[in-house]
This record gives sequence, structure tokens and C-alpha cells, in this order.
Amino acid sequence: MQQAAVGRTGAGPAERLQARVERLAALSYEQILAERVAFGSAAGLIDRLTKLREELSLDGIVAELDAGGLIRPSA
Repeated sequence: MQQAAVGRTGAGPAERLQARVERLAALSYEQILAERVAFGSAAGLIDRLTKLREELSLDGIVAELDAGGLIRPSA
């Protein structure tokens, strides 16, 4: 059984955020591509998401389809 984080030093929201930032900063570009993102052609995305569904037992995804704001609206 795990002890609750409430009341422990270093377990507040700021500390958890800092720990996450440090873990993400330590990732290599190759790790990010392999473990953190899905992008590319429709066929490539279908393959990647299918593998993730199988590995992680996913039943849904949340997608940011224009994360950089680079898709121009059609006229």
C-alpha cells in the first residue's frame, strides 16, 4: 500500500511539475519520436495508434491536430 502524498515535503503540485519537466528534458529526440508522439501519413498514424492501442489497452485518444497553429483555415 502506498502512503498518500498529502503532507509530505516535495509532494506538492510545484514539485510534481518540476519532476515531470526534468524527466521530459532528459528524453532524447529519438525517445520522443518513439514514445511520446504520433505523426506522419494516414497509414503511419493508423499503424502507430493500433500498436499503442494493443500495448496500452487504449479505448480512446485525445488529439491536438494543429498544435503549432500552422494549419491555415480554408478560404
